Amino acid sequence: MQKPRTTAKAIIIVLMILFNSSLLSKSFFIPKKKTEPITENGLTNQQPLLHQPQKAVEQTVDAYFNNPSWTNEIIGSAVSSPTIADLDGDGKMEIIILTTKKLIYIADYEGNYLEGWGKVYPKGIEEELTSMSDFAPHPLLLDLDKDGQLEIICATFAGTIHAWHLNGTEAKGWPVELNGKLISSPAAGDITGDGEKEIVIGSWDNNLYALEPDGSIVNGFPFNTSEDIFSTPALGNLDEDLALEIVFGCYDNNVYAIDGNGSLLPGWPRATNNYVKSSPAIVDLNNDGKNEIVVGSWDSKLYVFSRNGSYYANWPWQSPGSITNSPTIEDLNQDGFLDIIIQPNNVSIYAFTEGRKSKEINWTIQFTEAIYQDVITTDINGDQCPEVIGVTSSGLIRIISFNGTSLLSKRISERGFFSMPAIGDIDGDNYLEIVFATRGTGNAPTTGDILAYKLGAFGLLPWPTYRGGWERIGTPKDSDRDGLSDFEEEMLGTGINETDSDGDGVTDGEEIYKYVLDPITSDINKDQDSDGLTNVEEVDNYHTNPIDPDTDKDNLLDGEEVEIFGTNPLTKDSDGDFLPDDFETTYENTDPLAIDTYEDLDEDNFSNFEEYEYGTNPDIADTDGDGLLDGDEIKKYLTDPLVEDGELDSDGDGISNVEEIDLYGTNPNDRDTDGDGYNDKEEIDKGSNPTDAASKPFPLWILAPIIGGTVIVMGVGAYFLIKKLEKKRKKEL
Repeated sequence: MQKPRTTAKAIIIVLMILFNSSLLSKSFFIPKKKTEPITENGLTNQQPLLHQPQKAVEQTVDAYFNNPSWTNEIIGSAVSSPTIADLDGDGKMEIIILTTKKLIYIADYEGNYLEGWGKVYPKGIEEELTSMSDFAPHPLLLDLDKDGQLEIICATFAGTIHAWHLNGTEAKGWPVELNGKLISSPAAGDITGDGEKEIVIGSWDNNLYALEPDGSIVNGFPFNTSEDIFSTPALGNLDEDLALEIVFGCYDNNVYAIDGNGSLLPGWPRATNNYVKSSPAIVDLNNDGKNEIVVGSWDSKLYVFSRNGSYYANWPWQSPGSITNSPTIEDLNQDGFLDIIIQPNNVSIYAFTEGRKSKEINWTIQFTEAIYQDVITTDINGDQCPEVIGVTSSGLIRIISFNGTSLLSKRISERGFFSMPAIGDIDGDNYLEIVFATRGTGNAPTTGDILAYKLGAFGLLPWPTYRGGWERIGTPKDSDRDGLSDFEEEMLGTGINETDSDGDGVTDGEEIYKYVLDPITSDINKDQDSDGLTNVEEVDNYHTNPIDPDTDKDNLLDGEEVEIFGTNPLTKDSDGDFLPDDFETTYENTDPLAIDTYEDLDEDNFSNFEEYEYGTNPDIADTDGDGLLDGDEIKKYLTDPLVEDGELDSDGDGISNVEEIDLYGTNPNDRDTDGDGYNDKEEIDKGSNPTDAASKPFPLWILAPIIGGTVIVMGVGAYFLIKKLEKKRKKEL
């Protein structure tokens, strides 16, 4: 009988242990709450900053040339530059293209050809308009009959000069037949002082011609030289009268300067050591009110002459190669003085920004392939400084900043280019377009393309096309000194001799380049971008972009920032606390004018910066309303603070994340926290410790014999007890 008693005692002890262990699993294994130390960044060591603030990346000019706004096909190659002008007076520009197939195209601002100028058929003539030559004549535009519309004037190799109305008919008195081939482009200006603009052109018959608007020869012309004239004449003032003088180069090695009567000026001609194909530029380099002449020669020198024919101080400059291209004139560094840009040998560009004082080179860039014709200059990225733009025969566009930094070298055409592009706001939307015309390729007839790209700014336009403008005079003339060249004024319709065409107190130049206003309409209080600030306020007071309602791209209007929130419209984060203004102005607990990056006013264990990073609400402790604090969801329970998921079981072990963290101290992302082969739920249900690999659920096969023996013992004991009780009862009876 001793054994059964011992066995029963053992069973009771085992059962007590099992029962108590299940209780311990509910109390002993509950982890203590830990408080992580707060670091300098306001977060715990377990939760680093996931995203550091990013610096804004500036858009480069490369993005402008990904895809053209439009294209159209031409037959033949374009050797002369596109010519951009409003020919029909509708406020939109047309584009004129001459090709080697004796064809003339005119496209509208969307690239559609006009009737008779490419629609159905382009306009064709019998004479050669251009050839595969660097010296192809460019069209000249001039209102010959004073009807308010420009005529299209084209010279041909046969010696004929045409002047067409937009309807395709010739102007009265035209065409004009001259002797000798015409390779020079015509230029137009008032050379006689009579208020009318005459047309001047050089010929291969050794003569320089000057024509009246009706096609007749100007008195005193032609002016005879001893050799052919390739050079396009420059027109500018070299004395004190109102009439313009004429400067041109010749194959007899000379540079000539003559007046409107066909007479040589004192001190001229000036001899070089080889022929002069380069077309001169007339420019006031030192701002003394007296123009200088800049011209290159085949003798590898770039000359600067004073108006009396003497060498300008410290010039000429010895070039590494012969100079056939023409100088481009521009104030590159915007210091108030005009600079000289030249391509001596088609594979290099030299810039002289101190030309008024010396011939010292400011910067130079070398190329591996030829840049055709001259370069143009225009501010295409809105930095208020012009860029230098050239194209190559293989179809590359090269853009160089004012300081000589290469901004872009990109192939935009497989056909390649023989002519420079032209720039203008062709659709009137205050953004510039740049227009290219390619050479022709393929089987006869060869075909080329016109390509138009929209740029991201409306910037300076001092030399946006061949010879600086459609009058081809080779000088950035500003008669009224209002900040717009005469060419720009003609494009815009402002007065060449009126500094403030609309009388609103702002000069025409400032209206275009500073305030983005209309110089013809009094609109001083205009709010171009509808952001609550006038253009003048934006430019003068706040330095914001008058054509962008949200200059700093923080989703707040410039006017809202200034008038309502008091934030800085030039930066996304006015207080510099890594929280953008639009975020801080949305909530009560954040201040766009105070550094509150790591404050936690809603007491959800989540700083303002963390709330911004995860998209939670800094005014509400439990953004998703699932009973868990936003900070705890991320840092403690690994749940989503934007989704009601308080019962989430990330590892699918049958225990919610909250229970695993708060009750059992197990890993909510690991079904078997201690790696003992039993999942956490099983261990908890069977009484073992799910965080201790040595603690395993008690095996049932061990309990089986004990339980079986207990049952037998109890059964035997019960049998004898019953027998004993029966025996006692019988005895009593």
